[in-house]
Order: sequence, then C-alpha cells, then structure tokens
Amino acid sequence: MQKKEFKRHLKIRYDRIIKCLIFLLFFVFAVMYILNVRVKNIYIVGNKYVKDQEIIELAGISDYPKMIEINSLTIKNKLAEENIISEVNVEKKNTSLILTFAGLPGWSKTILPFTFSRQA
Repeated sequence: MQKKEFKRHLKIRYDRIIKCLIFLLFFVFAVMYILNVRVKNIYIVGNKYVKDQEIIELAGISDYPKMIEINSLTIKNKLAEENIISEVNVEKKNTSLILTFAGLPGWSKTILPFTFSRQA
C-alpha cells in the first residue's frame, strides 16, 4: 500500500505583511523627522560684555542649523578662540540651544530677556 504524500501549502498572510510595511514606513518617517529638526531658539545666559548676535555669529549658528549637526565641542572651541569669552557651556534641550557663559568677573547666571527665534 502506498502512502499519500501531502504537500503543505504556504499561506501568505497579507495582513501581516501590510502591518509590517506600515510600521517600517512609520519608523522611517520618524527617523527622518528627528534628523531634520532645526534649532528654534537660542538662549544666551550670563553674558554682559558681548552682543548676543555677535556670539551667535562667532559660534557659527546664525543660520539655525539642524540639531544633529550641532557639536558642542566645536561651538566651545570657536567661542574660546576669542579673548573676550573664557568659558562656555553648550546645552541642547528639545529644539532650543542654551549657551551659558561663566568665568569672567561680573557675569551673572540669570537668563537675559534676549532670545532669537527662527523666522519661518
């Protein structure tokens, strides 16, 4: 007596494929959004001697670059090249960039009312 061989048919589950493609598409768009977020506000803290716009231009952030492109060490080095600025702390929060200055006598740690917002 011969045994009958049964072939297994592979069922393609289109609903799972569509769910995976939608998740992958959502993930790709989320990563693209995160990489393209630009700086919206630049706060200058503790500065009394140099104009805020001059500090922004010296730091090379006057065009409000993407958050991913900002390197804190590069900004510190650019500002340290000037003899007026001795120590700076660069901090990123959400879509804001905070530059805190310290090290010179007479500098305070209060936030100045000057903020520069990116005009869309």
